[in-house]
Amino acid sequence: MTSTVDVYAVYLAFTAEKTPFVTPPDLDILNGSTFLEACHRMPTACPTCPVMGGAAPAAALKVGPRGKKK
Repeated sequence: MTSTVDVYAVYLAFTAEKTPFVTPPDLDILNGSTFLEACHRMPTACPTCPVMGGAAPAAALKVGPRGKKK
């Protein structure tokens, strides 16, 4: 998913005279330019470790009761 951001500004103090998106902002960070924002889906499988890709067996995760400390 991609989105083009064209408004990135800051209003420092809200008063009766200042209304966001109606009056000009106090600080315009983009100065009239735009930037592209991209969001990518997280992978469901690890490409380098097949154990973590799905339901791993309990032996691979080292799950079980702990022994007494020595």
